[in-house]
Parts: sequence; structure tokens; C-alpha cells
Amino acid sequence: KQIQITSKNSLWIGIPSFPDNFPLEQLRPKVIDEILIKLYKSGMSTNTSIFLGGHSLGGITSQTLAYKYSNKIFGQILIGSFLGRKYETASTIYPVSTLTLSGELDGLARVTRIIESYYFYSTYPHFTLIIPGMNHMNAASGKPSNHILKNDIKSEINETIAHQQLSIRICDYINMRLNNQTMTSIL
Repeated sequence: KQIQITSKNSLWIGIPSFPDNFPLEQLRPKVIDEILIKLYKSGMSTNTSIFLGGHSLGGITSQTLAYKYSNKIFGQILIGSFLGRKYETASTIYPVSTLTLSGELDGLARVTRIIESYYFYSTYPHFTLIIPGMNHMNAASGKPSNHILKNDIKSEINETIAHQQLSIRICDYINMRLNNQTMTSIL
């Protein structure tokens, strides 16, 4: 919601749902295809630039799909997630422009792992930003799972501020990509 408020662009947003919020590998392509069909039927042009995004495990889902369908995906946003090590040994650069956003206090996607990913994927068109004071749960909403409660670090900012910070950076990245720029003031 905060991204739609912040963006100057018209956005078509599809949010997948999976059984028990667990994005099973075999369901991922089917769910994305179903979302796109619904968006097209609702009036979205078939030549609209498509961005994927995901938080935590959703980021793992996003990058797997983006890699597989790189000819259809214009960019992706990973929040509290990072490009996987399996792409580090690839003979070519990861094929989809990626913005990685993480919290300084993320207890699940630790800053050290985000920096490792940055090291391997720091060339354009990949960007990595750390949000001061934000933890893993700040990027989500709802009730945290026991795993998050056990492992996340106490946040120094609230969810509203975290969502504002994230949306500013996400909108800047989307604008940059849509305008064929290689850098912006935020990135």
C-alpha cells in the first residue's frame, strides 16, 4: 500500500497466496501466470514492464522465477532476502536487475550475508541498500512467526517508518529502471 502512495506511476500489483504462506516450488510458475492473467483481464497492457518482489522466503521465490523468466521480468526487489549463492558461480551475470533492501538489524537476513551477496552482485544493474534501524519483521505486517520472534533483532524504528523508507527506495528504483537510468540520488 505504501508503494502505491509513494509512486508517481500507475502500478498494477498482484500478490500471490500459497497454502500456509509457503511458496511451494511446483506452484510458483502457476501462481504467477494466474496473477498475470487476472491483471491482463483487468486492463493491464501485455507490454507493461514487470517487476517481481518478495520479502524473506518470498525473495527466494522471486529470484528463482526472475531467473527462469528473465525475458519477461524488468526488475526485482528483494527485501530481507538476497541473491542466492547458486548464481555466484554462473558464467554470466545474474540476468535480472535487482534491488536488495535489508534492515541493519535484520536477524534472519543478516547484514554480513547481504554484504556477501553485494560483493558478488555489485555490478550494474544490481543495487544493495541497508535501512538503518530496521529489522526483518519491519518489512512485513501481521503477526510474526515463532522463528522470527526467536531470531530477529529488536527494531529501532516502527513498521510505518520502515514501510516509508522501503517505498521511497523501491519507487526510486522502479523510476530509474523505467527511465533507463543507471543511477539516482537514492541509489
